[in-house]
Amino acid sequence: MNYGNLLELVKKNIDLNSYISQYSKIDGRGFASCPIHKETQASLKVYENKSWYCFGCNKGGSIVDFVMAIDNIPYKEAVKKLANYAGLDSKDYQPIITKFNKEKEVIRLMAKVKKWENILSMAEEQIQLACDIMNQEYKTLQNTPWETVDHSHYTKIHLNEQRFDDYCEQADIVINLMKKELEKWTSKLATAKKEK
Repeated sequence: MNYGNLLELVKKNIDLNSYISQYSKIDGRGFASCPIHKETQASLKVYENKSWYCFGCNKGGSIVDFVMAIDNIPYKEAVKKLANYAGLDSKDYQPIITKFNKEKEVIRLMAKVKKWENILSMAEEQIQLACDIMNQEYKTLQNTPWETVDHSHYTKIHLNEQRFDDYCEQADIVINLMKKELEKWTSKLATAKKEK
């Protein structure tokens, strides 16, 4: 069983304040007397980011750390206990984890697709810019007044034209490879959404 994924589900389904309130009353500032070391002073602070810390016994962490500390049980047992508390029956763990994993996979693939869309867009812009520059150079050479040119001028025109053709050919190869990569991730995303 993937206890990491189950833990995320547990955190999503259990309110830390409510859980700790079973053991000790939390005041308006988020402080409570620590039930772990049986202190009567309000030394345990519950934070908005779903974490806690006791200034008396110097313990703290997530809701799982709280269960481990107060019940003196290992990590996996604490996660299972919280899963049961959240109503995630043991026979339902795997389907829930599977669904959760699928949702995470869709998010991951969406990020991949967005990344390749951005890469392709930037590459196309840079290639277009380079083509515009080379095309302008070519036109400048072509429009040079006849009386000012020498034999090397025609060589420059030919080399510039050849350079432009080579660049465009290589650019097409690169763009096509990027498009295939984007298509691959887009296809994976579409499949993942159907399976979700």
